[in-house]
Amino acid sequence: MILRTGGSMDQQEFGQHETALRQIATSLHRVTSLIVLITFSGYGLALWLFFANYRLEGLIAATAFYIFFRFFRHTSLMVIRKGVAKRPELQPAMEWLDVQIKRDGASKVMSELDQRLFAEEKDRKKTDQE
Repeated sequence: MILRTGGSMDQQEFGQHETALRQIATSLHRVTSLIVLITFSGYGLALWLFFANYRLEGLIAATAFYIFFRFFRHTSLMVIRKGVAKRPELQPAMEWLDVQIKRDGASKVMSELDQRLFAEEKDRKKTDQE
């Protein structure tokens, strides 16, 4: 696997947790996708309510789902932490990831994690398509 340089994660520590981090990242993507699906379904409900002459209820639903969507990263990490608590083999990797998130922020850490874990797969798919 090619590790990109310039990131803030220590390559040696990353390598120690790579398998567990891949499982965590895959689960995180599933949870995030579910949150996005719920959010946009909620927007659909809000629109239906609004155009069915339940304007206040539609506005309340849209606002609630917007707030839910704004906290999707925090919510998805919370769900993943609860899942990891049931799997002791993933706990050291999650603790390491939490330290990285506290130091650099969730957005930066998760984008770097995706880049490191899934860049090789994306490159392979791009090569196969050509």
